[in-house]
Amino acid sequence: LAGMVITVVRPITRLTRVMVSLGEHYGSVSMLSISHGDEINQLRRAFDNLQHQVHMRTQQLQQRTLELDVANKHLEAELDHRQELEQQLVHTQKLESLGTLAGGIAHDFNNMLYVILGSSKVALRALKVDDPVHPLVARIDQAAERSKSIVRQILFFSRQQQPNRTPIDFGNTVVESLTLLRAGLPTTIQIDLDLEDKSVTVLADETQIQQMIVNLVTNAFQAYPDGKGMVRVKMSSVSVSNHIARQNLGLKVGHHV
Repeated sequence: LAGMVITVVRPITRLTRVMVSLGEHYGSVSMLSISHGDEINQLRRAFDNLQHQVHMRTQQLQQRTLELDVANKHLEAELDHRQELEQQLVHTQKLESLGTLAGGIAHDFNNMLYVILGSSKVALRALKVDDPVHPLVARIDQAAERSKSIVRQILFFSRQQQPNRTPIDFGNTVVESLTLLRAGLPTTIQIDLDLEDKSVTVLADETQIQQMIVNLVTNAFQAYPDGKGMVRVKMSSVSVSNHIARQNLGLKVGHHV
């Protein structure tokens, strides 16, 4: 009998001590005191306690895994946003380089235009209207004036010449631009104008605004392959949030048109 006790009880006692030790390692809240007698019950209690600790630790690990997954998704979104901003920055730098090159060419070309315009003005004053050369010089003068306007736009693009910003009635500028543009559009193209707020004052260069509207509408009607369709122009006041501003390089938070 003594040999059976030694053979059975001692391994149970050792196993119980191991479980208690594991429970303490994993933060067991109920410690067992190993004593002689009723080793089976102590083993059951130690096993239940260790099982509880394993269950608690598993839940903690699952919660931590969920938190890491959320943090990882936020990090991926932030990396995507940063990559998008970097791409916009590279694109902006390319445009700035192109603008610098265009500005240098436009500046030199502008100097030559002044010579042509000066000479054409002098020639027009010296020539009589019925002179056969007068229409030719007049065409040279008109072409030079148009070229001067193009050079001015290029200088705006290259930022070598600051736009002349003044308070303008934005809605009125849109209406006037479309009125001037209407004469050059095919009759098969309809223009639908929607002014949410007709009286909006903005600080802008009116020439640039007109050029923007003309370019937008021209691109729109040229997109119709058969030259038939409707171009809808809508003007509205919007409020740019910080979230939208972060996604568009150079855009500021606040009220815009």
